[in-house]
Amino acid sequence: MFPYALLAFVATALVAALAGWDDWASRVAIAAAGTAIAVTASSEYRVLVLSTDGLALCRSMRVRQFATKLLKRLPGDTLIEPVGGTMLATDWKIGAATFSVAKNSEKSIEHIRSRVT
Repeated sequence: MFPYALLAFVATALVAALAGWDDWASRVAIAAAGTAIAVTASSEYRVLVLSTDGLALCRSMRVRQFATKLLKRLPGDTLIEPVGGTMLATDWKIGAATFSVAKNSEKSIEHIRSRVT
């Protein structure tokens, strides 16, 4: 994701310069906003669902976190564990994949983890 964000930043700064923004602070602010929009628009959002049938991984909407499409069912013994993170998000290993989970959603995934293990 980092190379993509860097490319989006440089491209947006270049567009701002070509559009006539002469002040570097303005170019940087416009590039940061453009990068945030590009990264958000290209991110894939997933929801981990615990149902009576077991665990499932579903596609989610960008704004509200609810499932829109079932992607795959996960085995009952799927490993769910934290593997790192930042101040804003924690990285969780779910099966073979790693997902970033916002801190405000961390209790939900811990609840699912406690019910599965």
